[in-house]
Parts: sequence; C-alpha cells; structure tokens
Amino acid sequence: MRKTAVGPAWMVAVVFICILSSCLKKITTDFSNRPVIKTGNFKELLTIDARGGKILSIPKFDLNKSGASIFMHDLSLQYEKVDSTHGCYRLKITNNDNPISLSDSSTGFLPNRRYVLSILLNTNFIRVQPGKEYSSEINAGLYTENHQDKIQRESAESDDAFHWRKIAYSSGYMNGLPDNTNGWVRWEWEFTTADRAGQGQFWLRAFALKEYDVRIADVKFIELPALPIIPFKKGTGVTFRGSPGKMQMMVNKTENQNNLLKISTNAVAYTIDIKNNTISGTQLLEKQRLVCVWKSSVPLENLKVLKQDSTVCVLANDYLTMGLQCDGMLMIAPQQKMSLMAENKIGGKWNRFISGQLISLDDFGGYTVNPTIPLGCGKLPDAEVLTPGLDFIGRINDVNFVSSSAPGWQVKWNLVPGERIALSVFPPRPFDWEKSFHSQIALVYPSFKTEKYAQDFKGNVDIGLLWNFNIRGWGMSFGRECIPVNENEVKNHIAALKSAGIQPINYMSAYFYYSRDAEEYVNEVKRWKNKYGIEGVYSDGMPTPEWIVGYEEIRMLRELFPDGPVVIHSTGQAYGGGAPLHLPDIFMPFIDCYATATVKSEWVLAEKDGRDWQYPRYISTQYRKSNTIGITKGDRWMGVSAAEQDLITLVYNGRTWNTNDNTSSNFKEYSENYIPKMKQLEKLWKEKGNEPDFYEKYYLSRAEELTGFKRGN
Repeated sequence: MRKTAVGPAWMVAVVFICILSSCLKKITTDFSNRPVIKTGNFKELLTIDARGGKILSIPKFDLNKSGASIFMHDLSLQYEKVDSTHGCYRLKITNNDNPISLSDSSTGFLPNRRYVLSILLNTNFIRVQPGKEYSSEINAGLYTENHQDKIQRESAESDDAFHWRKIAYSSGYMNGLPDNTNGWVRWEWEFTTADRAGQGQFWLRAFALKEYDVRIADVKFIELPALPIIPFKKGTGVTFRGSPGKMQMMVNKTENQNNLLKISTNAVAYTIDIKNNTISGTQLLEKQRLVCVWKSSVPLENLKVLKQDSTVCVLANDYLTMGLQCDGMLMIAPQQKMSLMAENKIGGKWNRFISGQLISLDDFGGYTVNPTIPLGCGKLPDAEVLTPGLDFIGRINDVNFVSSSAPGWQVKWNLVPGERIALSVFPPRPFDWEKSFHSQIALVYPSFKTEKYAQDFKGNVDIGLLWNFNIRGWGMSFGRECIPVNENEVKNHIAALKSAGIQPINYMSAYFYYSRDAEEYVNEVKRWKNKYGIEGVYSDGMPTPEWIVGYEEIRMLRELFPDGPVVIHSTGQAYGGGAPLHLPDIFMPFIDCYATATVKSEWVLAEKDGRDWQYPRYISTQYRKSNTIGITKGDRWMGVSAAEQDLITLVYNGRTWNTNDNTSSNFKEYSENYIPKMKQLEKLWKEKGNEPDFYEKYYLSRAEELTGFKRGN
C-alpha cells in the first residue's frame, strides 16, 4: 500500500491553521455563501442555532403541523405524520412545466442584511434520469416584495398570474437542495438581501423531477446581526481582479497641467479640477462631449499616482482614493465623510434613479453613478435629488418610459469611510462591427446529430451554446462542479462544432452557482476549458446584489478567454439577477462591456407599444451603451413575431438570439431572411464603416429600408 508523507505534526498544524485562516478571510470578505448541512436525529434538528441573531417564522406556515397556508402552482405540499407529535409536508408535482410553491403569508425582511434560510428536510431524488436531456433540481429560497413599490392585483387577474407577476417585480434569492440526505438534516444557506427588500415569502421551485421523495418539516429564517462598516485604507478598495483580455480598453498616461489633472482611457476621460473640486466626465467615442460634472465636498488637491498601468490608475490624497479602470469606471473610496453632487449635462432619454443607483443615457451614450454599500451592514445609499419635478423619479421597473428632462438636473450622494461610489461614462469601448456580423449563436442539445453542425449550421452559426449537457442544463445551484450528463457526448459535440468552424461555449451560470466565490466559479469554467476544450462560456444571470463579485467574475472570464465568446444573460430579474438591483430598466455598462454579447429582455412584458417599444433601442441592443453585441430575447414582446423582433433590433444595431430555437425566428426564416439582410449591412460597413457617423449616415437608413421598420426620433 502506498503511503503519503505528511511531515511532522507541527507542520501539519501550521498548514491547517493557515488554511483555516484563509478560509475565514474569504468567507468574511467574499460572501461566498455556501450551504451548510447539519445532521442529527429529528428532534435535535428541530432546535435552531440563531448564531447571535433573531429567528423569524412566517405566519400560518408551520410545516410541523397540518393546515399550513401555501400557494401552490403545479407543486403541492401534502401533510403527513413523522411521529406521534410531529409532522411534515411531502412534495407532489402535478405538472412539470413550471412547478412552484410559496408560503401564502409573508414576514418582514430588512434591506442589505444577512439572513440564513434554515430548512429541516429529507430528500431522495435522482439528479440525472437515464436517457433524458433534462436533469432534476429543487431550489429553495426567498422572494421579497420591494418596500418601494407595492404590486397591486389587476382586475380579473388569476392567482397564478398575480403571483408570477409579483415574483418578476421582486428580488429573489435561491439555492439548490441536496438530492439525497439519507434521512433528516437541517440545510442552511446564508444570503444578503437587496437594497429594496421588504415583505418576503418562502418559495420552492422544482425542475424536471420524475422519481422523488422530498419532505420538509420546518422552514425558518435567521436575521443575523448587522456587520460593521470597515473603512478602506488609503490606496485600497479601488482595484479588481481580471483584465480586458484583447478587448480595446486601456488606461492612458495621466496628464497634469496647471490645476487640472486628466485621467483617461481610450473611450472616456475624467478631468479633475483641483481648484474647484470637480470631476468632469467626458465621452470620447461615438460623440465627443461632456456628460456629467461631479463636485466633491472634500479637497481633490495633492492627489498622487500610486499605481499606473494599462488596466488601472490609482490616485489618493488624505481624503479619498480613486481608481480608474480600463472600462472607464472610476471607483472612489473616501477616507473621510464626503458628499458628491452630480450635474447632468445631456438631459437623457432613458433616465432611472432607483435606490440611489442612477443611469442616464440617450442614443449616443451616457453615464452611471453606483454607490456601493458594504453587504450585510444594514445601511442603504444616502442620496438626494436636488432638482424638483424630474419626470423619471419614482419609476421602478418601468420598461416603457422615455424621459424628457433637460440638462442641468442634480443628484447628491453622501458617503462615509468604508462605503464606495462608482462613476462611469460610456460607451466604454469601441463597437466591434466585424465581430457583430460573425457572432451568431445557436443553442445545441445532446439530442442533435453532430452532422447537423457541418450540414445546417456552417456559414450561418458562429457560436454553439451547449444546452443541457450538464447535470441540470440551467441553474446548477447545488454544487461546485458542472458535471456532464454524458462525458462522451460533450466531447463528441465539441469536436463536431469545432470541425464545422463553430466555437463551442458551455452553460455555466455565475448567478445560479452555489457560492459567491469568484475564483471558485472561474476555476470551474477553466476546468471545462482545459478538460473539454470549450472556447467560451455562457452565464445565465450575474450575481446580484453582490455586483462587485459579478464585476470581478466577468473580468476574470475575459482574462481566461482573451478573445473568445463570453455571453451573459443580464436582463435583471428576481430569479436571474442583473446588476445593480435585479431590475430590467437599470444596468451597468462597465460590467456588460467585457462580454462578447449580452442577452436581455427575457420575461420583460411589453404590452402597449408593439413595434415602437423603446426598450430594445435604449437597453437590450447595447449599441453605444456597453458596445457589446446586444441581443433582445423578447419572449414577452406582445404582438410582435420573433422574426419581426429580429429585424427591429437590427435597426437598432442589435443582433438575434438563438438562431435554432422557437424563441427566435425558425432556422429557415433566419437563414433565408435575416442572414441575407445582415450580410448586406456587413457589406455596407466594409465599404463605408471608416467614415464618421457611419451609423447615422449610412447604416440606419439602409437597415430601415431592408427591414421595413423605422427607428423613430
């Protein structure tokens, strides 16, 4: 028998202490949020460790007794006895389309606080059904109606429709339950509520369960003590892991002349006026112009460059530290109390100010302001609108409204040490016209014959997204590894895609991943790259409210695939994330810009405007916003066919989603109608693309002529 040498006992102890210390550091700084399972007998497990916090029960939802009040949609919970004094509820699925159960009642949750979901459960189900593409999963969690916007039932609306609409308008948190507990266990998972959390309900969602035995005897939430706000030391808090890869984003050399200090990238510039304590943000791409001026309450004099390279520039004085990233985001970490007042210089068409988060943009670009409060501290952004009567104030989850506010309006933020604020001007990088014509995505399934790629896809498809090749084709919130259902199938399909000249990418969701450890998630993607040869990745959702984690993840993915396809779904939903607030009408271009393409608009309801819906123009198509390839997945774009959606978004310089699925035009329609029109636009770009204002002078009119749709004013 082979033995492994471990060295002297003292060495082992030192190594163990170092590992433990490292783990503790990660847990407190990264909010990695991995589930924990506690074992014991049933009666012991009924006792909950409050961890110094407060145990919360949901009214009329005692699963130890009969009569619990439960809303059930194709997933019922049926009471049964465990012993003479205790009971539980057994899951029964009546329809596998979208089974969900929620507690009928709710309880109050505080915003930006840490909570633990604690469930006493007994599970036994099969993750992978032999011969089936879909594998099984059960997610449990919380969704909260937001304290700022109460959702009213519409007339004649069914219970099912009302509950689904509430979920879509809310903030959601979920994680995957274990498949085989070998008896009763207490499963616990820690999470942080969003800034807009209010009344919350327990929810349970199942995917593709066939043979299963799942019982739940107790559900509680633990409200943990608020974490302290720890100030950043001078020179820290403004740099992030990852890089732009081969994307055209870089920081320029700092310029200092008289009382003006200029820091810039190839896309944006910030001019720091030391005498007047202002920071002027200038857009350099698409339309060179001043977009916003920020006035600081603390002096900006004596700023010294602490670090300068092509990816970041760090400056600091005794009052604050600031770091300009290559994507144009300027992170500020104050060492003293400060306020920052922003004066808008563009007016803006799509303006949103929600929970202290601001975006202002028009057809050419814009800016964002994103206060970053430490997670779990219980504090919210301290922001004040200084200009009365603005038409966009109070609009939340409004996917239709276009603002008419004039330039000059002002908003102020107040900050204390330990808090940060991110300023950004966009677009953050040039639009890659060539890649936009050659990044068509098709979902591929294990059931496909591999000959299909060379016969049908070649020439029409550039990226093959492996769907349902993992245990759980989407979601996968229950463990560290994305395990293939059939490893040989994965290898065969990847080889066939590559042989047809199609880049294979795999579904590996950062949002649904079981932890919020950026390094752990990216390492799992790296494992697939090294072992199976994927050339990129698709993330269904991005971490929210932990958007800093998502920011680092997308930068680290771009570093892993310097020029490969990185595609993210970042609509902004209760059940799919989206920085900064789980909402579809506000986003962060400096995150999206690292992606090759973004998918937005899933489950975003467009009932009124039809073909004139402005959401694709200002949000989902992404041209002159993040300048990634913007894809509109308009599955709730009412009254507009998928084929029409493809052509309308082409006018806005967006591209189509999934050329091989019924959420887009069918493949024949795509290959015979959409592709020829896009090829004509590509030909135009090759002829006229180097001329100034190419989009306005040439592309727009030609796209309108080819598609039959007009952009409007």
